Amino acid sequence: MALFGGAVVLLVVALLPPVASLAREHAFVGALQFGLFATVVPASVVVASPWGWAWRDGGWAVVRQWAARMAAQRLRHRSPGWSAGYLVLYVAGTIGWRTPAAVDALVRFPALSLLEAATLVVAGVLLWLELVPASPFVPRSAFPVRMALAAVAMWVTWIMAYLLGMSHSDWFTAYHHTAGTGLSVIADQQLTAGMLWLLAAVGFVPLVFATLVVWLRTGEDPDEELRKVARAERRAWSPSVRERPRGESG
Repeated sequence: MALFGGAVVLLVVALLPPVASLAREHAFVGALQFGLFATVVPASVVVASPWGWAWRDGGWAVVRQWAARMAAQRLRHRSPGWSAGYLVLYVAGTIGWRTPAAVDALVRFPALSLLEAATLVVAGVLLWLELVPASPFVPRSAFPVRMALAAVAMWVTWIMAYLLGMSHSDWFTAYHHTAGTGLSVIADQQLTAGMLWLLAAVGFVPLVFATLVVWLRTGEDPDEELRKVARAERRAWSPSVRERPRGESG
């Protein structure tokens, strides 16, 4: 619960002054915003699994039934294409919002940051649901596929950061840098590259190594493990099973 609350606080802080105002003045603060939207907030939401503690023992039977059906449906559609599709959606969002045209538009039209936050958080949550268990949802892919998904998502951001950091030209024309005062164009872009690299690393590097450790330690078949977890989650989340009077048959 604390982790989810922290994610909400970070999201609100990133959208309000002074962070929102500074993001219109310095590219590296805009990169901080982007990193929170794309990596930190989605990862925190999925790891916290707020739908679990919010409704597991509550009276929202409809929500519990929906969650159980969705968890079962995810396991019936376990083709790698689904995971790859969510990765493509995430990559498209991260690249799209980091293009010079998009960043300049965010500077000129601050309200676009709401759209940026919405698209990146949703795409990020969908991707992270493919990477870590989030009761009652479990990843549809085996451990090696999860590591590959996380690595690709991280490297896309790192490549963008590398290109920006190594550039000697002004990528973002909407920022106004005055010679001799404040950050120079190149310094701002290098800080931006470092911010992008850092936040992607904070989110995905621990995930890759944790997944690798679990994969190496477990001797079970990942497919069978997923099936067992899914069956247990469906029993826990199904009101029809939990609330049926004792002795009553199906």
